[in-house]
Amino acid sequence: MTLESLKHCFTCKKKLGEKVNIYMYKSLAFCGVKCRKKEIDKDEEEDKKQHVKILGEATVLHHQS
Repeated sequence: MTLESLKHCFTCKKKLGEKVNIYMYKSLAFCGVKCRKKEIDKDEEEDKKQHVKILGEATVLHHQS
């Protein structure tokens, strides 16, 4: 994480100023709960897709043995 990454919201690119709450998630800065939630939801969706992929591969391997 750099100071540069704290200057703008990761999601909407809104400038983050001094004396303003900065919401953090995975070393990323956000202007508010809504923008941070979008990133969390995106990560959770990717995790679900990865989990389904792994389960699918395990099922195929199980049926091949």
